[in-house]
Amino acid sequence: MKRIFFITVFLLSILVLKAQIKHEFSFGIAIPQGYFGMDNYDKAIFNGYGEASTGLTMQYKLLYPLDAKNLFVTFNTGVIYNDVQKYYKEEFEDMELDEDDIYQIPKYLNFPVLAGLQFEQPISNNIGFYAGAEFGVNLLKITDFWIEGSDDYENITFRPSAGLGIKLGGGFTFNKKFIININYLHLGNHQVEYLLIYKDYENDDYSDADRGKFLKPLPIHLLNITFSIRL
Repeated sequence: MKRIFFITVFLLSILVLKAQIKHEFSFGIAIPQGYFGMDNYDKAIFNGYGEASTGLTMQYKLLYPLDAKNLFVTFNTGVIYNDVQKYYKEEFEDMELDEDDIYQIPKYLNFPVLAGLQFEQPISNNIGFYAGAEFGVNLLKITDFWIEGSDDYENITFRPSAGLGIKLGGGFTFNKKFIININYLHLGNHQVEYLLIYKDYENDDYSDADRGKFLKPLPIHLLNITFSIRL
């Protein structure tokens, strides 16, 4: 009987703990900061300047309560998408392309996986605030960069790059369910490796390939402003 009692208490305690776990789903904008968003056409992408524009982000966060009041362990993952700036595209079209060329400009995808601590404090019955810090890893993937004309074809494929990540931020909660978040993220300095493939259609489809890596690491800094729903 005692064994059944202790097993029952143990199972009930797990159920209660699971009931206290919170889940958040967020979406919003990702604003490049520092070199990641700076204009410098001659050094763009390959030489430390990202030329990134404001993008979109979707995130999932799990909050695991600790014994200390209003303190949670957090686990956070998601995706952040940034295109390059309109200025860069216009410069590229003016300087690099012939009239009949078609092309694809690279885009940035970041996949952070972070864990940390979050403190929450109610201000009133319906409003509260929180602050938190998270650390972990980030995977950067840059999509292919290619140009095709009537005479030749060039394609650059970028290898995924991993780096350390950190997120600092806070926000306000409403009715314990809706949250407005402001977070600063540094998601690593990435010296990405790439493969360049070249084909010459006028020379018996001559082809060549060359490997390289960025001349300077690309630092990923972002200011994310998001809206969350807590379940």
